[in-house]
Amino acid sequence: MSVDEMTKLPGVERIRTQDPNNHLHCRKTQLLAYVGGLTPWSDLLMYGALGSTSAIHRHCYLGGRDRWAFETPYVTDDDLRLLGFEVLPAGAADDLARLESGLPRLESGLTQYLAAGQPVLFYAPRHHFPYWMDFMRRVGTLPEEYGLLHSFLVCGASSTQVLLVDNVADDHEYFALTRQL
Repeated sequence: MSVDEMTKLPGVERIRTQDPNNHLHCRKTQLLAYVGGLTPWSDLLMYGALGSTSAIHRHCYLGGRDRWAFETPYVTDDDLRLLGFEVLPAGAADDLARLESGLPRLESGLTQYLAAGQPVLFYAPRHHFPYWMDFMRRVGTLPEEYGLLHSFLVCGASSTQVLLVDNVADDHEYFALTRQL
């Protein structure tokens, strides 16, 4: 089945980075990029960004910590609700292999959410995804950090593959990738 034949999130081609400095946590960055493709009001979600510039500087440059580990007070679930979006948690899977083996059975649920314009996000260790391994090697990520969790944005699904949109390009722009099940 080709990417064109799967159920895809409407407007997936409009998902663009709204955080060119890539300082937000991955889930927040993904949500902001998705909402930014749907409404110009998404700029309001960054209202707190200007007030924390010095805190980001202290955290990242003076403290030497990763920018995406900086806890931000913006792009919260309440912020998204104000723009008409709702975050619905669906539970957790403790093992990626179990999640992947269950995806074909979950396909109807995934396609239902995606067709309704609702993205599906899940956390998984980055080292399970070859494109993340390439990115981490390219940017010099320490091997002991390969297994850290990342939020993955599912934008399409079929019985044999999922369409993910991620920002592992050097310019942090989003692009689509498929993963076979």
